Amino acid sequence: MTCEEGWGTHDKTDLLKIKRFTPDEFFTLKKDWASLLQRSDADPLFLSWEWMYNWWHVYGGGARDELLLLGVYDDAQLVCLAPLYINTTKIKRCITTRRVEFLGTRSSGASGFRTEYLQFICDKDATEQPIEMALSHVEDEVPFDVIRLADLVTSSPTYTVVQRLANEAGYYTRDPDVSQTYGIPCGGRFAEYLDNLGKNSRLQLYNRRKLLAKLGKVTCTRVDHTNFEQTLDELSDFHQDRWQAHISYASHKLFVKRLIDSNAVEVSGVKVFLDTTMIGCTFDLLCGDRCYNFQSGFLDNVDKKISTGTLVFGYAIESCFSDPRVKYYDLMAGEGKNSDYKARLASPGSRFESIEVIGSPVLRYVYSLKDRVTHVLSRRTSRVTRRETKRITRRDSAASVGIGSSQRK
Repeated sequence: MTCEEGWGTHDKTDLLKIKRFTPDEFFTLKKDWASLLQRSDADPLFLSWEWMYNWWHVYGGGARDELLLLGVYDDAQLVCLAPLYINTTKIKRCITTRRVEFLGTRSSGASGFRTEYLQFICDKDATEQPIEMALSHVEDEVPFDVIRLADLVTSSPTYTVVQRLANEAGYYTRDPDVSQTYGIPCGGRFAEYLDNLGKNSRLQLYNRRKLLAKLGKVTCTRVDHTNFEQTLDELSDFHQDRWQAHISYASHKLFVKRLIDSNAVEVSGVKVFLDTTMIGCTFDLLCGDRCYNFQSGFLDNVDKKISTGTLVFGYAIESCFSDPRVKYYDLMAGEGKNSDYKARLASPGSRFESIEVIGSPVLRYVYSLKDRVTHVLSRRTSRVTRRETKRITRRDSAASVGIGSSQRK
């Protein structure tokens, strides 16, 4: 790790104290963590103690993982938590790399459900100084090669401070991966939601139920804590059929069980049957007044006029509107296989960027070279595509002129 100037402002944080928690102290932090989370703008599920602690025990804590959980105190009050860990891995089996990452994420290897809405958990009344102090501690006390902050909320103070300090200190930062979340407010009536959809979206989401009913008996059942394991197995089968790739949900099941035992979530979702055949299902988690959609799966070949996936989502959305506990159905980030269906069905929510701050001089050289080559190739591809598009346009224009002339003759 090298940089010409340190990032952070130690002289402004003399009244603040920082503590690095041990794995044993992680367990005892539950009450203070919950109190800080309530005083923050952080996501109540993904940045809860229950999510982070159980993720660490199911997916982290191995020989190559080192907990880097930092707390910043103003006097005796916890005002900021940086939920991080260090993952030691090899790039191309030759370059050993120490990566600082958010708990809940992993740049390589199994990490379970995607953990989103990430940031440092900060008291809403605090300034940016606790975030600066936590980052300064990472720079001064933790040997690292890369800081990789995945799915960082771009509207958060954490994002602002990381970008500013990295630029000021002269670190090389890689172009981020960008994701957009979508969600549906469920405080009104389902009928009103349908009225606000486009004609085709409303047809595929709801009106095609009439056609489905002509094909057989349609029933809809709920997913809950008693059948979620079977549901995940069924989703694995759907995924295999659609993507030709097997997914094992064994660790996911263990993780969800731990969340349920911690009273952090309730399992939700729907299963839609045509006669005795399940044609689609969703797997959701309910936390507070927010329902998070984690997985969905469906059969492709029910009927050529029916978009089964959209129709199944229609039942899931209606279920959220009918549940008085749910105020927001979060479809989260990610796109469909063939279309960005979330943009048609829901409103834009938060935006994420996955930032990489490169500390290692070797990796700085390797990544900067790789990024330059990628940029050059991308520009060349774009130029070729533009030339080909112009060529096809000229050819089509010439053909249309010829057709028109023969018709006039």
